[in-house]
Amino acid sequence: MTGKGIADLTQLDAESDWTAYTADNAKFSTTYCQARGEVAAWINKNGNSAVGPLLQSVAQGAAFAATYGPLLTQ
Repeated sequence: MTGKGIADLTQLDAESDWTAYTADNAKFSTTYCQARGEVAAWINKNGNSAVGPLLQSVAQGAAFAATYGPLLTQ
């Protein structure tokens, strides 16, 4: 699946926003694939080994956006 489910994925940073937006089945698949593509691009740039530290940092209270950095596929 290609295309974007939403113009700006950062609008869905909060789990509640993601859940509400993707409750519409027409938006779910495209938005999920868009997010998957973003994560794949981030891992391609940073490596698999960067995932653990990212998750640990966020679990310790760091803001996800600040830790993750700018979106690569926007």
